[in-house]
Parts: sequence; structure tokens; C-alpha cells
Amino acid sequence: EKLFLDVENPDLVIFGGDNTTLETEDEIYESLAFVLEPIIERKIPWCYVYGNHDRAEISGEKQEVIYHSFDYCVSDDVSKLDGEATCCLPIYGCKSDDVKFAVWCIDSQDYTTEHSYDCVHTDQIDWYKAVSEKLETENGGKVNGLMIMHMPVIELRQCILDMKGTGFHGTAMESSTPYNSVCCSELNYAWQSNI
Repeated sequence: EKLFLDVENPDLVIFGGDNTTLETEDEIYESLAFVLEPIIERKIPWCYVYGNHDRAEISGEKQEVIYHSFDYCVSDDVSKLDGEATCCLPIYGCKSDDVKFAVWCIDSQDYTTEHSYDCVHTDQIDWYKAVSEKLETENGGKVNGLMIMHMPVIELRQCILDMKGTGFHGTAMESSTPYNSVCCSELNYAWQSNI
């Protein structure tokens, strides 16, 4: 029986948050070892972002040490930013040193209070803008990319609430109210970043 990894043959595996909700470092290590075994066996690079549940028992800083103890982890951390594991992974051309694509891993934090989701912070937005502009300058134009964060920005809720007005295409998960179908922060740091 073929594993999904053998069928898809990915160049990169991304863990999108809520990766573990365990209570001890040993439990986290054992869980990751189990999940990562087929990825490492196939020598596939992998990266991660945290979700709102990952840091319930063990800090992100301690978990980073565990994650990076496994082979083929390509996540990095811009340590001066809020959160952990925020980074840009450049994808280079086959026959050049030009960056052809960028994978942005952004820590959308966990909670501002016990029941209120946090979000991407101003320093992370400013970092993204600066690195994106630098990539454009160095590579002669816009660099396409993919941004991974666990909790979406608040603007996505507006897209769901007003699909026609915002030109949003797709479907939203069923919920008792459309408002609850997007779990995101009530905060919006983007306005502070001149975006």
C-alpha cells in the first residue's frame, strides 16, 4: 500500500499548526518522531508554524529545540519578532540563483486572553514587507509565494461575510453563523503597518 507521500511526492511538507497538544517534552518528541518518520525516511524537507493549541503546556521556544532536532527541518526563526518559527523559505530556480518562489511561515500566535484569539503582530507584518521588497529588488520583480499561518487575518472573515462584494470565490465551512466560520482575532495590526 502506497503512502500519500509516495503518491504526491512532495518537495516540501508543511505542518500548519496545532501539531501537538501534549504535556511534556518527551511526549512531543515521541509524537513528532512518529509523524516525521516517513518524511525523514524519504528525505523530504519540512517546515512548520504553530497553532493556537501548540503552546498550551510547553513554550514555543522549548518546542523549537525539539522540532529542530529532527533531520530535514528547514524552518528558521526571526528571533527578534513576536512569536516563534516565523521565516521566509526562498525557492530557487533550477538553473539560477534567482528566487522563483517564497514560502512564508508566519506565527499567528495563540491567545490574547483565555478566549480571544491573537494574530500576526505589527513587527511580523513590517518584517514581511521589508523582506518581500528586498526579494523584489534582488530578483527584478515580484516573487510569487505562499503564506502559511494557523489563524487567518481578520480580513478573511470579511471575505466570507460578503463574498459577492469582496469577489471571494470558494465555499466557507458550515456554521451556525457565517461570523463563526472564520476563527480569527478581533485585532487587526495591519493598519499600524501602513499596508
